[in-house]
Amino acid sequence: MTDVQQVLDSLVPEHAGEFGEWDDVLARAGVAREVPEDAKAPRRGVIAAFVVAAAIVVPALVAAVLTRTDVIFSDSKPAPNMIKKQFADLGFGAPPRFALGVQAAKARELGTFTIHGRRRSVWVAPTRQGGFCTMFEAGFGGCVGHRSDRRILGATYEEGSPQGGWVSNVGGWVITRAARARLELAYADGSTADLPYVHVSPPIAAGFFWFDVPKGHSDKRTRAIALYVKDGTGRTLATQRFAYEPRRPIHVGPMPKGKYVPPSLPTRSNVPPSEPIQRGTGNGVSVTAGANGVVLFDASRIDPHVRTLIGRSVGAGCFKLTREFGIFDARELVFSGRFASAFAVRIFGLSHPWDGCEIQGSYGHRWPDRNGSHSAVEIALTDKGRRYFIDRAAARDLALFVRMAKMQRIRKLTGAKLIAALAPYPIVRLPSAGATPPLAKIGFAPTTDGVTFVERSPTGRRFYVEIRHRRIVHKNVKPYAFVF
Repeated sequence: MTDVQQVLDSLVPEHAGEFGEWDDVLARAGVAREVPEDAKAPRRGVIAAFVVAAAIVVPALVAAVLTRTDVIFSDSKPAPNMIKKQFADLGFGAPPRFALGVQAAKARELGTFTIHGRRRSVWVAPTRQGGFCTMFEAGFGGCVGHRSDRRILGATYEEGSPQGGWVSNVGGWVITRAARARLELAYADGSTADLPYVHVSPPIAAGFFWFDVPKGHSDKRTRAIALYVKDGTGRTLATQRFAYEPRRPIHVGPMPKGKYVPPSLPTRSNVPPSEPIQRGTGNGVSVTAGANGVVLFDASRIDPHVRTLIGRSVGAGCFKLTREFGIFDARELVFSGRFASAFAVRIFGLSHPWDGCEIQGSYGHRWPDRNGSHSAVEIALTDKGRRYFIDRAAARDLALFVRMAKMQRIRKLTGAKLIAALAPYPIVRLPSAGATPPLAKIGFAPTTDGVTFVERSPTGRRFYVEIRHRRIVHKNVKPYAFVF
């Protein structure tokens, strides 16, 4: 059965009689008509009128029916744990009045879209305030945090070149109660395209879309100019126009005289730390961390060499070790500013008690690191936090080595060339990829198609980065460090 036949059958059901009722047809098509009593035609005379009207009404109905896919939220596939974890991290650190309240455990997969030429998944999760958050794989994401924030169209788009000038893809969400609402992309040459979208039932009650603009729409005469949301009668409900502004070259002028002075962190808090309070010290710095998120740092007795190491600016914060959806992580919020002998920060969204606090210096970590891959100041508040600092130093050391520029070139080699290139470095060759090097040493095990680098922490934890065919295929340094 063709798409047109399906629509006709929906307009003229079997119980309507031999030819159907024309008023019923119009009603099902969403068209209102007033018919005088003396102008009613015999039933058989409706056939010709129906055929003519169908040529006008049916194409629009087919477009509306075929571009929308309905998904029942509760019946959709649960999102992977990694995606749920990403939803849980959205809005982390925001004050309570700005918190998104994402219900990450309820995240669902809605289906797939073609994004940048490949089929990609899209996920959505409700919020406690009647909104939702969405993630497009390898695309974008966003949130409508509260029920009152819902607007008909929320769209984002990318331009097809660094110079701009045309839209290459557009995506987002549409929220409307119009049963036959459709998305229409308009081009400068007067042509249009109906965009498919997936509409999700409550608690989401919204539609989602992504559209790669086809070739042939990359100049002023043919490029996309606007995106419309229209109801079943063609009335425009919302519009997103694409602003094409000429991009001017960026001229970087001379640096201002004098050194950059970072902003100061507050020297005290208007709200004192509340009970229960955690306290700790490290490298001459003490912290007082309250259950309300207020943290006081006292660096008046900091070790002189640590003070020199830190420099003019600091990054100070605290962390909690978590395991959400089976994924181990160190949730941390860091505040940057000018170093002072005393300063205060307030952390939101991190449940108390915490596992540690730290001060990071303004210098960048490089291999070999000047501070043994540790932060300038590390203050453990629990035994878990103490082990984390030890393990992170080992993982960070390995990651710094593997990702430095010279090593990224060397790790593309194999066999004798790889071994020769690694010879100048103070690392040890391992008999196999499963072997473990001595403490404070990085080991490497060449393979036929790559190499595996290994380092062991004093706690006994073993970290590795496995490279095959010039690509990192396995690693376990997260969340302690990152490597690329």
